[in-house]
Amino acid sequence: MKRIAISITIIALILVAGYSAVALIDSGNDRLYGKLELVTDSYRSQSPDVEENIFELERYVAVYSKRLGWIVNDELLGEMELSTARLRPMYRSDSDEFLAECAQIKEYARMILESEKVTWSKIL
Repeated sequence: MKRIAISITIIALILVAGYSAVALIDSGNDRLYGKLELVTDSYRSQSPDVEENIFELERYVAVYSKRLGWIVNDELLGEMELSTARLRPMYRSDSDEFLAECAQIKEYARMILESEKVTWSKIL
């Protein structure tokens, strides 16, 4: 009987840890989406503060990566940081792919969240 109780406790702890990680990633993604929205809106309206918004996004992605580095696949975080670093040069060179790169960052954030969602196949 003790083994069953211990097994149930271990599974419960795994579920709590998994859902806590997903909640942390989800709240981080919400803030990231807000920063991305500021960048894309200011870019579309040709606002003079686009570079400032890109700088804020870069700072947030650095914090986001540090916070989630112990939970998430480092490859996806690295790709997100690389895409974020490309934004400023793309903006300065008036690249047509600026908005596509912003969409790619959002997709990386979505993939990070999806990769960490708790499923039975990941537990077993």
